[in-house]
Amino acid sequence: MLLSSGVEHGNLRELALARMKELGVECRDVRTREVGIQEIHKKIRPYEVKKSKTRCIGITIETRPDYCLRRHLSDLLRYGCTRLEIGVQSVYEDVARDTNRGHTVRAVCESFSMAKDAGFKVVAHMMPDLPNVDLERDVEQFVEFFENPAFRADGLKIYPTLVIRGTGLYELWQTGRYRSYPPSTLVDLVARILALVPPWTRVYRVQRDIPMPLVRPELKGCAASIVRELHVYGSVVPVNAPRDPTRFQHQGYGMLLMEEAERIAREEHGSSKIVVISGVGTRNYYRKIGYELDGPYMSKSLVE
Repeated sequence: MLLSSGVEHGNLRELALARMKELGVECRDVRTREVGIQEIHKKIRPYEVKKSKTRCIGITIETRPDYCLRRHLSDLLRYGCTRLEIGVQSVYEDVARDTNRGHTVRAVCESFSMAKDAGFKVVAHMMPDLPNVDLERDVEQFVEFFENPAFRADGLKIYPTLVIRGTGLYELWQTGRYRSYPPSTLVDLVARILALVPPWTRVYRVQRDIPMPLVRPELKGCAASIVRELHVYGSVVPVNAPRDPTRFQHQGYGMLLMEEAERIAREEHGSSKIVVISGVGTRNYYRKIGYELDGPYMSKSLVE
């Protein structure tokens, strides 16, 4: 499927559309898509979301390292995005080049750094079993990914390589120049990878879902610490529902965690300000514990 632009380019656009029709390529005008996007924006507008019983507590956007630069991050903060999923696939420069990623591994590290400095939670997508990577090299790249401070993602999704008809990899596979791991080898590899996962990284997915320096002006002029995620895991409890002693949510654990975060920021890091990247629908929660809206963040002074 190809998407045509909503911007008119005279005869060139019409000729392109006519040629696509001749070739049997489906074409859908992005203006119909833009209407849908506008409707989504209406539903997550700050005023409506703050007062609604069904609230947007965060937005996750998937992107590439080369679309995770300063100008992109500022826009994402404005949209209310709180978590970024960034396609990494491999930590090897030769693999990134040979698979036509269109960016370097250095760009990955820079995008991680800028995203974290802006307060985003970062989830990486990694793809074992790519061409020119044997079993031991696959294991070694995950050791590098977990131990190198330039990466250190908050979350991870593992997508073993799939051969899709019509791709360059499919041609390599057809001619015998690429062979994927046998299922038993792939299972062994994933098990070895999961054994390496550090405690600060959550694995969201292995193929399928597993249930559950940018300096912003708000961070300048003082020593500030950023809370990138506050999450009390457990069964979902509706907003304003009475406390249920059998469930973990709405028991005050979030407040205790924030108090500990404030203590660490103040005593261990010498911060005079703490900042939270918050979903629009959770801002009132932070207001109740002394935070105020500060640009796209919720913040609190740590100075007595």
